Amino acid sequence: GVQLVDERTHARYMSDIAYFLSKMEAEPNSGYFIPIALAYNKLEKYDETIAMCKTAVERFPSNCAAALFAATSISASWYISASLKSGTRPAF
Repeated sequence: GVQLVDERTHARYMSDIAYFLSKMEAEPNSGYFIPIALAYNKLEKYDETIAMCKTAVERFPSNCAAALFAATSISASWYISASLKSGTRPAF
């Protein structure tokens, strides 16, 4: 696939993910899922983005932002997948 972020940016996001995952493990009721989901999304790791949002919604059912972000990520993932299968380039 086409890589949309350079190696340095990729490394920074992976470092951010590791940092916030460790913080979230130490503080399970924190809101660290948001920066983790955003970093996964920037890396086009949509399954991980969606999983993190689902975890957030399970832990914080009244958090509409997490539910909306999950829905948006699912839609983007399906759209990109369909575009790649059809040989067209996604238009954003």
